[in-house]
Amino acid sequence: MAELQAPNLEDLQTNGISVASVTWPVHMTLMGDYSFTTPFDGHAGATCRFPCGYCCCLARPSAASKALLPNYADYGTLLDGSRAGRVPCTLLHKSGSSDLYANGPLAAMEDPPAVSITLSYERRPLPEFAPEDIVLIPLHTMPGVSPWLLSLGAEAVAFDSGASRAEEYATALSRALRIDVGVSPAPLWGGTFAGRACHRIGRCLAPVCDVSDQFVPQSRAAAYRRSRELCADLLPVLNRASMIAAPERATFRRQAAEFCGSSSHSFEWASSTPKLHILACHAADWLDRYGSVGLLAEHCLEGRYG
Repeated sequence: MAELQAPNLEDLQTNGISVASVTWPVHMTLMGDYSFTTPFDGHAGATCRFPCGYCCCLARPSAASKALLPNYADYGTLLDGSRAGRVPCTLLHKSGSSDLYANGPLAAMEDPPAVSITLSYERRPLPEFAPEDIVLIPLHTMPGVSPWLLSLGAEAVAFDSGASRAEEYATALSRALRIDVGVSPAPLWGGTFAGRACHRIGRCLAPVCDVSDQFVPQSRAAAYRRSRELCADLLPVLNRASMIAAPERATFRRQAAEFCGSSSHSFEWASSTPKLHILACHAADWLDRYGSVGLLAEHCLEGRYG
């Protein structure tokens, strides 16, 4: 579907738009969920070796990655938290990808280039957006973070007390989410929570943490409560449709890094996700660039699904 509109978008970027016989330049920004922006941008997405479209960090350190990239440590991995975004993706590299895939996607090539060259781009971007002009709107960021935190609580119980105890925890948590928080999974999101529900879970912190307090050791419960508090601190900036002052933007950058770092250090088995990485390493850059991320949200449009 994107290919049908790509010539129109490229024409708009190149030639601007005419209003009352005056030509105005156009600066286009790609917004949407991670699962939409990555294929639109020609990127392989969450399951690839380089899962971020903004920097060249690796998904995780592995023997294959070390053999493929002798200097893999220079790129960083998702496990590095806010220190992962060391080598940024560039528009120049995307232009090279466009030339590389001019005659077809990666799957159609007889002798495909190494992933160290493609950096997990597998088809021509439609059209080419600079990495800083691709924004995961807040409504779609939280459904990647809030359910991860809920799952993290269940994993903590299983880690400390076993699978049967974790099943009891999941039942108690489900009851608290429905009765005390007032949310339920939405079919629109494939059985997980919609964006508005995720923000509501973040604001109603106490019921979720009260459940975990009953099932895990005190030190683990305190670490989980701290992670949820740090996540809740991010919501006013992510969810506020107004310009954010410089001091609050700086605070957001620190809190986002601390949230992702605290979660990975306190729960040693937990693996980071692309959306957590984006929140830790790139969301603050958008905030500085645009002055707000809440103004880029689409809550009203998504609300029409209700």
